[in-house]
Amino acid sequence: MPQDIPLEASDTLTFTPDALKGASPAPTFTLRTATTREKRMWRRLLIEEGARTHTIEAIREEMVRGLQAEWDAATCGQHIPMLREYWAAFDEHALQRKDDPDLKWECDPIIEEAVHQLEQQVQRGWRPLAKMRADNLEYGDIAAVAQIAVMIDTFSGIELEAERDGKYLTFDTAEGMREALGVLELRAGSKPGTAFQELYSECALRMFLRASTEKNSASPSPSDTPPLNSNATARGTSTASKAKSAAKTSKR
Repeated sequence: MPQDIPLEASDTLTFTPDALKGASPAPTFTLRTATTREKRMWRRLLIEEGARTHTIEAIREEMVRGLQAEWDAATCGQHIPMLREYWAAFDEHALQRKDDPDLKWECDPIIEEAVHQLEQQVQRGWRPLAKMRADNLEYGDIAAVAQIAVMIDTFSGIELEAERDGKYLTFDTAEGMREALGVLELRAGSKPGTAFQELYSECALRMFLRASTEKNSASPSPSDTPPLNSNATARGTSTASKAKSAAKTSKR
């Protein structure tokens, strides 16, 4: 069982990924309690590694620009308002979830599929949007490795040399844990990548534990192309049909 939630910055947590608890020897990691110093170092690593991220608002506007570049004015005038309606409905749902974390997102699956198809077509045809999405995916991977570098104090049971930048593991050392844990997973017959994901999740939880505890719940992470919620599905079938027909109306 995990130890109690630490109250002091000097407290540490000993952690072994569930995927490798049966390994011999099982890898062991000692995790710090995050202070402002750890969070500052994490942000520094993101900058050093060139991580870039784009807000949901920026991605939405780039999608609109892609539509305007690829489609005729009449089609854009019909379908861009539809997309903005989707986004507004989802944003409203996200706000409601802050007061009611158990509130479920409900949408017509036909609408969800139509929006997904629309999004994929624009992304394939509009490179700036594809690059923004790629940036966000890469940012998530870099952020995970940077958190591991900052939060892990010591480790044992894996074939990896610990190189440090001051008191913190280097980014390359943290990145190397992915492969080192993968070797143990192969020997143990575990699903590749599971142990690294569990390690990152524990580091992320520990880094942001204080803030999430104060808020008593985590805010939802909205998708940049959400479907309508239950408050906006009255026109579900008709808007879905419009979105599907739009896929056939591009300039090209």
